[in-house]
Amino acid sequence: MSSSQEALVLQASHDGRMFKIEEDANAGFYLYTFEGGKCTHDYLQDTLALAKKFARDEFGVPEDAWHGSTPAA
Repeated sequence: MSSSQEALVLQASHDGRMFKIEEDANAGFYLYTFEGGKCTHDYLQDTLALAKKFARDEFGVPEDAWHGSTPAA
């Protein structure tokens, strides 16, 4: 396993909000919600699938709304 591997980052827009899922190798996957460019909440989930399911169940974000993003340096 390579330590130079970049963490997964996905973004989606839905219903006037922006959402981001970021992988944390030590914790799981964080789902961040943004309104007006400001992060309003973060939710830690164990897997990517659970993070996407939470976004769908809580905010209605469809599976096909997610797309890749460049990780922050």
